[in-house]
Amino acid sequence: MILDIKQFDELKNHLGIRITEEPPFGGVDYFLPFFEKMKSDSSVLIIKLDGERKENMYTVLVSGTLLGDEGSIRVDTSNLTEGVAYVIIEYAKRVWGWIDN
Repeated sequence: MILDIKQFDELKNHLGIRITEEPPFGGVDYFLPFFEKMKSDSSVLIIKLDGERKENMYTVLVSGTLLGDEGSIRVDTSNLTEGVAYVIIEYAKRVWGWIDN
């Protein structure tokens, strides 16, 4: 899973989201406008930090009725930023109808 800045530029333009912070990503606060958009869809986003794990210690999960039969998107990762990015991109494809170029 590699974070593609170009994907996020395309996605934020597609959604009309304005972000003042520019890459490189400094942390998950860059993604707050995307979190807010998910919240407005009545979806639930959970970020879990598991100190007992040596690898894949971050779990990022989004769930909601708009995700259909699958109901959720989840990833376990060692890189929180890349995990959040993955979940947002997958959510955008499934819920917002975004097509990755």
